[in-house]
Amino acid sequence: MSMKTATKLALILMVAALLEACAGAPADTDSQIATLVAAELEAGAAASDTPAASATIEAASPTTEAASDGPEVVFVPGGLFEAAERELFMQRIGNPFIDYHADLAGHPPLLTMTVRHYSEDPAFIYTIEAIFETGVYTGWLAPGSGGNPDWWLPDCMGPCPLSDAFRGAYPEIVGTLEP
Repeated sequence: MSMKTATKLALILMVAALLEACAGAPADTDSQIATLVAAELEAGAAASDTPAASATIEAASPTTEAASDGPEVVFVPGGLFEAAERELFMQRIGNPFIDYHADLAGHPPLLTMTVRHYSEDPAFIYTIEAIFETGVYTGWLAPGSGGNPDWWLPDCMGPCPLSDAFRGAYPEIVGTLEP
């Protein structure tokens, strides 16, 4: 595991722990995840010799997807996100969010996006936290129904600054913003 990846994972885990402490939520699951990720980091992400231990780490650990030069998107806990769900999330929320912010002049690069299932209100299916290189943090609940997320929409004051590339890639979003 690269030093950059290890640093990002450590930052994600610290933010998650702080959020849980502020919210007063039980930290059992995230404590287990933190312990497992720390063990993986210490071991240099070496694979375990015992299949049972390896399967436990894989199911409880975050699932990370990263573009070669882009931010890391972490699904926590990774074992609860099927490949098709991760793909739909990236199509409707992750990639539009990443691309929109990458196009903003002078905006700091996005480092990580952490995604968790949300079950407190059926109108929302994910809780998402994003951390930018300068330490700027944003978080929100993603609406959806039937397990399918709605398209991410930028929350602009006035007209949104959409690049031509963004307009071409996300006509569903542009159609909602500019009827």
